[in-house]
Amino acid sequence: MQRFYLFLQLIFFFCFVSGAAAKKDIIPSEKTTLRYLSENYAYFTNGDSVLIKETSDQQLIYALFRVEQDTIGLDPGLSTDGRWRAIKLMKLFRNIPLALYSSTPFRRNILSLQPLLDDKKAKLVYYDLSDLKDLYVKIDQVYPKSVIMMVHHPSFESIAEHLTETDLETSTKSEPSNILFILRRDKNKKGKIFSFYYNNK
Repeated sequence: MQRFYLFLQLIFFFCFVSGAAAKKDIIPSEKTTLRYLSENYAYFTNGDSVLIKETSDQQLIYALFRVEQDTIGLDPGLSTDGRWRAIKLMKLFRNIPLALYSSTPFRRNILSLQPLLDDKKAKLVYYDLSDLKDLYVKIDQVYPKSVIMMVHHPSFESIAEHLTETDLETSTKSEPSNILFILRRDKNKKGKIFSFYYNNK
């Protein structure tokens, strides 16, 4: 009988782990390709839209992985697609008020935001992957104003779940450069995580 119960427990554990792993493989629908952003809504290329900010006391953190890299040269910059994507980011956020622009001090991350920084005449604030508490303090200091930041796969799940108090259900292992993550913070309840495709032109 004990062996039978042990067998059932093993089956339950396997199903639980498999289910948890499957969550990490969810990706945005092709229908959710961004066309335009406003302070409260995301608008898609198929004509649909979604409310991303319900009240003025919620904070949005726009999180991105670095754009595509050129494969030629000893110290490559962005590829043609990467440069177009960085310009597309500038256009998407041109009319979005942002209180904090944050990134780790890696070249591709900086280049990904450079057109937007130049357009907004904004200053980039660096954060250290080994000191996320300091990052959280900086984000808290501008609450409920919006933030844009460059992220990395090893730490993004912790950042997203800390700020929203909810699970990240989109795979980030490949550090997808064509997905925009929006973390909605609400100090009165659990937040929400959105993930949308965006084209590079």
